[in-house]
Amino acid sequence: MSKQFNNILSNLERTIQNLETKDFEFVYSDTRTSVPANKQYSIYYLTNKQEVYYTGLSTSNFPRQLKRKLNNTTYGQYTNIKQNKRELYPEGYAPKIKHEDYTVGFIHRYFIQKANQPNSSIIEISEKDYNKTLTVFNKTKMLWLISGKKEDVILTNLSTLLKEQKKYKGISNAVYPLQYWKPEKNSKDDVQKKLSLLKKT
Repeated sequence: MSKQFNNILSNLERTIQNLETKDFEFVYSDTRTSVPANKQYSIYYLTNKQEVYYTGLSTSNFPRQLKRKLNNTTYGQYTNIKQNKRELYPEGYAPKIKHEDYTVGFIHRYFIQKANQPNSSIIEISEKDYNKTLTVFNKTKMLWLISGKKEDVILTNLSTLLKEQKKYKGISNAVYPLQYWKPEKNSKDDVQKKLSLLKKT
């Protein structure tokens, strides 16, 4: 009896013994070849809620592990549903703009929206979360201008938003073209911005 199978028995919660395979229902885990019909096997439910299959009985000397291909059990279906409920939901994120970013002139921004809810909120997320597997979300990456002439920034970012709006309804309401924009120091835009701030004080 293998060490792996001994570990199964030592972490056993319950078992169903003396079952018979059906055509194409299982493959052998070690060779990936199909298990013939009418072969004796058992199901083992472990303390970590895992469901595993082995040929023979719990007293067999040389059990082989099986991998189910068809006819998933009710327990297996329930486990899959529970795993899907643990799907990652990223937190909202606001970009942290550095001086070097303004020198470069742009940043990348990342957004998600629930895949099955086209009218749901658009959420900005971090690059780290964007690179994760997010199966229940659609996600998009945008190049976003944050420096340069005001008119150019508005036109470029607005064009980006209009293109994204075709797939991500409502994204143009979540951000605005001059978000995070800062004019070059002592430029015409910079002077006008300072004057407008003075008028408000």
